Amino acid sequence: MEPIWSGALVRISQKWPLKEYLHFKSSRSAAAIEELRVDLETICALEEMSAPMAKKAGRLILCERAFRYGLSFEPQSNFDAISSNVFFNFMLIHGGFALTREGRLEISNRWIEVVHSFREVVSTVEADATPATLSQELIRFARQWGEHSTNGGYKKHPFFVQAWSGF
Repeated sequence: MEPIWSGALVRISQKWPLKEYLHFKSSRSAAAIEELRVDLETICALEEMSAPMAKKAGRLILCERAFRYGLSFEPQSNFDAISSNVFFNFMLIHGGFALTREGRLEISNRWIEVVHSFREVVSTVEADATPATLSQELIRFARQWGEHSTNGGYKKHPFFVQAWSGF
């Protein structure tokens, strides 16, 4: 039987190891992209495994990253909520998720393609950065895909606001 996590952990590598580059990744926006990058790598690695439990674990991480943090926390004070908004927006714009006219969310059959695409975008941002530009590039990337209020701060995606009001 194939161990589920060992394969995923082997695949998660990075140009900017957290221990040595923590000071570059310590802003909320940069931390959000770091967390998102690790989750994207893990989802992709688990989806490629043959064990059914690996695929289920990857889909659990997908749902947690896309929905849990965005629903549960305010992005102004939580980097996981920022990463949820960034990820959710990318998935909506690129067809991984869809909102119906009735306001329901659907996960498309293309979701893993979009996750792979987003992983490549994040990897390119990190690969193209230098130590002098890494922090600013990660912040710019988070701001590009996140929801913003009129004063420029992060805000919850309207879907999360609507879903939360139903509880």
